[in-house]
Amino acid sequence: MRALTRDDLDFLGKEPLLRVQPRVAALRGSGEVLARTEGGLLLLDRVGGVPMLCADHGRAVRALEPALPAGTDVLVSDCSPMDGWLMEKRGLDGRSVCNNVVYLGQEPVPVRTDIELRPLPLSEAERVSENYPLHDLETIRIFIGEGRLLGGYRGEELVGFLGWHEEGSMGLLHVFAPFRRRGYAYAMEGLQINMMLGRGELPYGQVIQGNDASMALQLKLGFTREDRTVSWLYRTGD
Repeated sequence: MRALTRDDLDFLGKEPLLRVQPRVAALRGSGEVLARTEGGLLLLDRVGGVPMLCADHGRAVRALEPALPAGTDVLVSDCSPMDGWLMEKRGLDGRSVCNNVVYLGQEPVPVRTDIELRPLPLSEAERVSENYPLHDLETIRIFIGEGRLLGGYRGEELVGFLGWHEEGSMGLLHVFAPFRRRGYAYAMEGLQINMMLGRGELPYGQVIQGNDASMALQLKLGFTREDRTVSWLYRTGD
């Protein structure tokens, strides 16, 4: 593996919305170069161990694919026309297509609310897992232990939760049923954005295609949407 060069950073920077995930990995120092080619770059994010394939065209995908680690069972690619080829080549059978959303503003989100964000205690792990089936209970416990899950509290009452995925994207947002339609999703995510801005971090997320409610929320909060897609390709094990 090799460190990113200025040319690598310039390549990623030419598509700041499409390639926000590898850009964030590069900025936080967790991205390592597996291979380079004309019009393409293959990185490994040490946080989570997910390869990220950035390619301007199919030729670059074909050139970079042999450098994927043996046994790769999940990867991210921003060259969607090559998804089928990559899946067949690597024996992957799952695909989630997302649009990146990036908060490009410098000003905090205006939030008027009666809730505050606080780190979740481990005692809430089972409740979170029951309401967020994308991750199993042990993973949720790890997230809480790493401080990557926050609770939205109204006094001592837990309204919902949200946090960060391994790669640094915002997500895991859930508001418990009794508290919906009160603007808490907007307030919680707005507070999270402001927290990240205060730490000098770039707020971004990935919205799975078809989740119109989530996309509407991101746009209302002031995120900029990238219309081109990124794909998570993975092996389901079924």
